[in-house]
Amino acid sequence: MFCLTLNGNNVEIEANKIIKEIDDNNKNLKKLLNRPFMKRIVREYFKVTEIKYTNYDSLPHIHIVLFVIKGVYKHFKINELRQLITQEWKKSKGFNANVELKKVGTQKKLEKTINYLTIAKKKELGTLFSNHNILKIHLEIMNKKRFFIWRKKTDKNRIKSEKGGKNG
Repeated sequence: MFCLTLNGNNVEIEANKIIKEIDDNNKNLKKLLNRPFMKRIVREYFKVTEIKYTNYDSLPHIHIVLFVIKGVYKHFKINELRQLITQEWKKSKGFNANVELKKVGTQKKLEKTINYLTIAKKKELGTLFSNHNILKIHLEIMNKKRFFIWRKKTDKNRIKSEKGGKNG
């Protein structure tokens, strides 16, 4: 298991600009996960969208816990995988965007990572509440948005056979 952080652009604190950047990050994440090297090793993922605020701008970014195949190190060393992901993300975003990839490892470390990514204390709520405009925009952005997403890859052959396809 790995924890991957992909930064987007810093944008002004305006709902439409932040939403556009979140949508762009999600589109580029989908492209990244569909790259052959990622399709080969990623089985499931848990994605958290986070927005970090200052008094003058925001940074929408994504944290992804990647559940990978056993024996992932037969395919890639962690530095090699980090380099491939960084190269693809920078190409997709069109600038030198920050990428962080860490090994998660044990069940205890996984629980600690997910807890850290999903608790409100980490989200620096002080910045939100100290500026009413930032709070208003944040609430506007959150309206009807899913900030935590779990995805599991499906076995296409199993689905075909259940529908009476070629493999059934």
